[in-house]
Amino acid sequence: MNYKTKLILLILLLSCLSGVIYFTKMFSSLGSFAFLFSLSTGAICVILLFSREEVFHSWKKFFPWWLLGSAFVVFITPNTYTGIVGFDQKNTSFLLAVLFFFISFILIVYKSIKLRGK
Repeated sequence: MNYKTKLILLILLLSCLSGVIYFTKMFSSLGSFAFLFSLSTGAICVILLFSREEVFHSWKKFFPWWLLGSAFVVFITPNTYTGIVGFDQKNTSFLLAVLFFFISFILIVYKSIKLRGK
């Protein structure tokens, strides 16, 4: 199975997950985390469809580490707003999903430019 087929399957799976969470209104801390990350990962996968296979493989090495680290940070964050900082699990999920999108995008652009020189 080539990488574009894997990306298309991943996009379909993430679309189904986002749809189920959205239409059932399961926006608990876990639902919010899954919804936001499925949206940002789906957008990145669409971008990866138009890139080279080497770019996909470098992003594939980055993705599980970020996802596990983000899940850890979200689950150690308090459920509700406490203190001056104002971060609860939903805000943390949103921030990490946005950071994931931008870091992934920068990684894809960097790797594409680097491979274009070869």
